[in-house]
Amino acid sequence: MTWLERGTYPHPRQPLAHARLEAMQVLERCLTEGTPRPMEAFLEPFLVLDSPPLTLLMQIADDVDARRLYLVNERHADAVSVKTHALLEQVSAYLTDWINGVTTRMAQRAAFQRGMVIAPPIPDEPTQ
Repeated sequence: MTWLERGTYPHPRQPLAHARLEAMQVLERCLTEGTPRPMEAFLEPFLVLDSPPLTLLMQIADDVDARRLYLVNERHADAVSVKTHALLEQVSAYLTDWINGVTTRMAQRAAFQRGMVIAPPIPDEPTQ
């Protein structure tokens, strides 16, 4: 159970460090269970916040990528390593998608607050 689920909060001076450590524990659980779902469940409460902790998300993404690159550098070729690498790729892609979405949303919100109009994207093909 994560600190968000318990309704408790980590030390006020170190909230990101505590959450990052907890994310790595959740990543280990993902690797043990063979599914990215525990990490997705851990991250979802952060992602629905009005101002998601982008720094935390980027640090977790860096940690996941470092773990993935370690496997690549060690050149493990057994089936467990291949499965672990694929799982780390899934978690990394999930985090990257959310980080890109959060940064886009933050940029749009900032532009709106400055009074800028964000035009809708131009369609690739004309619609009739």
